[in-house]
Amino acid sequence: MTTLSTTLMQTTCPNATRVAILGAESTGKTTLCQDLVRHCRQNLHINAKWVVEYMRPYAEAKFDRGEGIIDWGDLLPIAIGQMQAENEACKMVSEQGGGLVFCDTSLFEIMVYSYLYFDACPTPIEQAVEQLYYDLIVLTGLSVPWQADNVRESPHGREATDASFVEALSLHNLDYVRIDGGRKERVQRITELLKLNRT
Repeated sequence: MTTLSTTLMQTTCPNATRVAILGAESTGKTTLCQDLVRHCRQNLHINAKWVVEYMRPYAEAKFDRGEGIIDWGDLLPIAIGQMQAENEACKMVSEQGGGLVFCDTSLFEIMVYSYLYFDACPTPIEQAVEQLYYDLIVLTGLSVPWQADNVRESPHGREATDASFVEALSLHNLDYVRIDGGRKERVQRITELLKLNRT
């Protein structure tokens, strides 16, 4: 039988470069992942995949069923779904000969939001976070204007959320790069950090 710890375990995939895109809501994480994948495929001819944020469709489906918003009991299923999607993308890239995997959030972000909303985090998620590895961790800046949708709810709380990310990254001794500015500027900066520019 598959144990919970196994379902949250980040698998090792040779030749798959993992990039975690973290940040407060409505800071351009999804757009950045889409832009990066497009740039890598079309301009650099590098295999790249985007790991979609699992929580968003999960939260929308729960709301549509009339079951309200995300609560404590949803955190583990969301974390398992997110890790599974990431591992599947990395395995596919590895089997295709290598490339880049851009993760639109990660278990680390789920942990940060868990503490923000519940002042605690399920132990299995925290244990899994300690084992995470990314070749690059990106923290998106706040220059992108906040846009409302049926999941976002904190137009005036992004600064506090951003500070929570900075604090958590520091506590876990994780190196990260803050990315801000326009879409092209963000893509160019990450391209440079990953040394993907080709002459």
